[in-house]
Amino acid sequence: MFLSDLRHEWQEQRSTAMRVTLPEQRLNEAVQANLAYALTFAERKAGGGGITEGGGGSGSGGGGDGDGDGGRTTGTICGEQPLGEQSAERAILAAALDGWGLHQAAGRVIEQMLGIDHTRPSRIVRGSLARVEQAIWALQKHSMLVINDAMLKNAYDHIAVFFSALRRFGVSNNGKSGSGRGVLRLRRLWNAAALRDASLLAQRYGKKETADGLRQAYAEVHASIAKDILRAGQAPDPVTNLMAIDLLGLIAPDAGADAGLIDGLLKNVAGLGMGLDAQGQALCYNPRMSGYDLAAEFLIIQCLIMMQDHQAYASLDRILTMALSTYAWPCAVHPRTGGGSFGEGHDPLVTALFLRVIRSILIREENDALVLGAAFPTHWYEPGTVITVDNAPSSFGTISYRIEAGEQRVELQLEGDYRFPPQSVRWNVPFAIKSALVNDRKALHREHTILLLPQTRKVVLSRE
Repeated sequence: MFLSDLRHEWQEQRSTAMRVTLPEQRLNEAVQANLAYALTFAERKAGGGGITEGGGGSGSGGGGDGDGDGGRTTGTICGEQPLGEQSAERAILAAALDGWGLHQAAGRVIEQMLGIDHTRPSRIVRGSLARVEQAIWALQKHSMLVINDAMLKNAYDHIAVFFSALRRFGVSNNGKSGSGRGVLRLRRLWNAAALRDASLLAQRYGKKETADGLRQAYAEVHASIAKDILRAGQAPDPVTNLMAIDLLGLIAPDAGADAGLIDGLLKNVAGLGMGLDAQGQALCYNPRMSGYDLAAEFLIIQCLIMMQDHQAYASLDRILTMALSTYAWPCAVHPRTGGGSFGEGHDPLVTALFLRVIRSILIREENDALVLGAAFPTHWYEPGTVITVDNAPSSFGTISYRIEAGEQRVELQLEGDYRFPPQSVRWNVPFAIKSALVNDRKALHREHTILLLPQTRKVVLSRE
């Protein structure tokens, strides 16, 4: 399929999706192309194609008699099997589609993951915990952004039968470091996320006792995972632990003791030659792939965004130079040839993670706060620059904003159609703020940040 055909397919669905205008034409092109790619991947995966779940096991969380994690025979992010056969990557793709407002496509992927057959709605066609653990995570992401109770309740009824297995996983793994194999460590992270998200879904549908039990099991497993990450050199593949930070949200930058884990984990990654170079750019060389692991690169960028590190965009810019002329990426890039060195030539997981990174830069939820401009580079605020975000879905509701930069001042116009208003809106800027007007009134600010109420409509910042 030609890039022009993909763009046409994307244009047909953009009326309900988040629309953005960025200062760099190359980045605009990359976003448009990868949204079209993501839709194509979603249609392929929701079309009923066969799925092979890695080790094929149906064990309940601890690994069972097979790993069933989608082909990860080592701790690498990209498995040896085709990505279309990996349920974890389907979950990440569904979450990326949801984050850009393509909820219908995301819903179809989730239903396919759960094996929901609408001609036989009373039973699960395919549904080992190995697949359901990722589907629960994707379903909770979906429920945060979409009011579609019929679909969610149908899916909830399918996954509820696995909640007891998840609780047993919590009890059996309390205080244990788990297997040293990257496969089982990754499974453990996904199971922990499933415990947390299953408790939220149970609470949503009035199952308080079930929710309380799942929540308690998650608290125990989370404490054990945090201890594992703190142990220097504990993980044979520290990139696996990167998934615990932003993707699965098990480690939060504002969660007290968890905050130090992020910095420590990045140092651990760097110590094994899979971290950041002298300029702060991602350089995740994976010897098994004989190249740079691009999925790991994007996971590190997400960590940098969470830490409000200005090097996040520099790392993203470097990965953009590795893309093909059609703005597609392979699973890994050879450091000398610049070509693909492992896996598929056009990797759906990397596409999904790229879209998640762009969304995090533009709009991000952090607990009860909405964050704008989390990692905008300085040159995005040069005079004459305009940035727009329209119809962005969030857990609070739909958000739109426009930023226009002038010589001495920068103006933000904000509009929110909130279902559940955030407690605050935080706008981060890379320049020093001299003064601020909020809704035409003087307002307090910090050096690089201003906190706003959700009803704010206009902000004008004067530069130092």
